[in-house]
Amino acid sequence: APFDLDKLCVSIGDHIDRRGHCIIVVAEGAGSENFSPEAQDLGFDASGNKKLPDIGIWLKEHTKSWWSARGRTIQVRYMDPSYQVRSVRANTSD
Repeated sequence: APFDLDKLCVSIGDHIDRRGHCIIVVAEGAGSENFSPEAQDLGFDASGNKKLPDIGIWLKEHTKSWWSARGRTIQVRYMDPSYQVRSVRANTSD
Protein backbone atom coordinates (compact mmCIF):
# COMPACT_ATOMS: atom_id res chain seq x y z
CA ALA A 1 0.00 0.00 0.00
CA PRO A 2 1.77 3.17 -1.15
CA PHE A 3 1.84 6.30 0.98
CA ASP A 4 3.34 9.78 0.77
CA LEU A 5 6.04 10.30 3.44
CA ASP A 6 5.63 14.11 3.41
CA LYS A 7 1.88 13.90 4.02
CA LEU A 8 2.36 11.26 6.69
CA CYS A 9 4.99 13.34 8.54
CA VAL A 10 2.85 16.49 8.42
CA SER A 11 -0.05 14.44 9.79
CA ILE A 12 2.17 13.04 12.54
CA GLY A 13 3.28 16.56 13.53
CA ASP A 14 -0.29 17.85 13.58
CA HIS A 15 -1.39 14.95 15.75
CA ILE A 16 1.54 15.39 18.16
CA ASP A 17 0.71 19.09 18.46
CA ARG A 18 -2.91 18.30 19.31
CA ARG A 19 -2.52 15.18 21.44
CA GLY A 20 1.09 15.15 22.59
CA HIS A 21 1.74 11.78 20.99
CA CYS A 22 1.05 9.72 17.89
CA ILE A 23 0.84 5.97 17.35
CA ILE A 24 1.26 4.50 13.88
CA VAL A 25 0.58 0.91 12.97
CA VAL A 26 1.91 -0.38 9.66
CA ALA A 27 1.27 -3.68 7.98
CA GLU A 28 3.84 -5.92 6.40
CA GLY A 29 4.29 -4.86 2.79
CA ALA A 30 3.23 -1.24 3.30
CA GLY A 31 5.45 1.28 1.55
CA SER A 32 7.40 -1.30 -0.43
CA GLU A 33 7.77 1.25 -3.24
CA ASN A 34 10.24 3.08 -0.99
CA PHE A 35 12.78 0.25 -1.24
CA SER A 36 15.12 -0.43 -4.14
CA PRO A 37 14.51 -3.63 -6.12
CA GLU A 38 17.65 -5.09 -4.52
CA ALA A 39 16.35 -4.35 -1.01
CA GLN A 40 13.03 -5.97 -1.90
CA ASP A 41 14.64 -9.21 -3.08
CA LEU A 42 14.89 -11.05 0.24
CA GLY A 43 13.94 -14.48 -1.03
CA PHE A 44 11.21 -16.63 0.43
CA ASP A 45 10.44 -18.01 3.87
CA ALA A 46 10.03 -21.70 4.71
CA SER A 47 6.35 -21.56 3.73
CA GLY A 48 7.16 -20.14 0.30
CA ASN A 49 5.97 -16.61 1.05
CA LYS A 50 8.02 -13.72 -0.27
CA LYS A 51 10.01 -12.01 2.50
CA LEU A 52 9.33 -8.28 2.64
CA PRO A 53 11.63 -5.44 3.77
CA ASP A 54 10.96 -4.04 7.24
CA ILE A 55 8.91 -0.88 6.71
CA GLY A 56 8.81 -0.22 10.47
CA ILE A 57 12.53 0.43 10.82
CA TRP A 58 12.60 2.40 7.55
CA LEU A 59 9.67 4.54 8.67
CA LYS A 60 11.22 5.19 12.08
CA GLU A 61 14.49 6.47 10.59
CA HIS A 62 12.93 8.49 7.77
CA THR A 63 10.34 10.11 10.04
CA LYS A 64 13.05 11.23 12.47
CA SER A 65 15.27 12.59 9.69
CA TRP A 66 12.31 14.28 7.95
CA TRP A 67 11.51 16.25 11.10
CA SER A 68 15.17 16.88 11.92
CA ALA A 69 15.67 18.49 8.50
CA ARG A 70 12.83 20.86 9.43
CA GLY A 71 14.35 21.79 12.80
CA ARG A 72 12.11 19.68 15.02
CA THR A 73 13.21 16.75 17.11
CA ILE A 74 10.64 14.05 17.75
CA GLN A 75 10.99 10.84 19.71
CA VAL A 76 10.21 7.74 17.72
CA ARG A 77 9.98 4.31 19.26
CA TYR A 78 9.75 1.17 17.18
CA MET A 79 8.02 -1.89 18.55
CA ASP A 80 7.93 -5.06 16.50
CA PRO A 81 5.07 -7.17 17.83
CA SER A 82 6.23 -10.38 16.17
CA TYR A 83 8.22 -11.41 19.24
CA GLN A 84 5.30 -10.65 21.54
CA VAL A 85 2.88 -12.54 19.34
CA ARG A 86 5.15 -15.59 19.19
CA SER A 87 6.04 -15.48 22.87
CA VAL A 88 2.64 -16.51 24.16
CA ARG A 89 1.26 -20.00 24.39
CA ALA A 90 -1.02 -21.00 21.51
CA ASN A 91 -4.67 -21.50 22.39
CA THR A 92 -7.90 -22.45 20.64
CA SER A 93 -8.62 -18.87 19.52
CA ASP A 94 -5.36 -18.58 17.52
